[in-house]
Amino acid sequence: MYLHVAVKRALETGERFYRPSDGAVSVHLSVSGMRRTVSVHLLRDGSECDYWNPTGDDFITDDWEMCPIEE
Repeated sequence: MYLHVAVKRALETGERFYRPSDGAVSVHLSVSGMRRTVSVHLLRDGSECDYWNPTGDDFITDDWEMCPIEE
């Protein structure tokens, strides 16, 4: 799916999303407050990492997938 579709779904469901071609990095968005402020949390191999430098391809490709919600 496209990135904007993954972001919309993540905001609605709390799921994380990732690109299989990007290895072990997944993106988790959390929304808080009345202004619906979005925080971006990046996970690499299950641990939070510091940054994500998206490429132009990250924005236009349609190979983003959703991660299951962990219980």
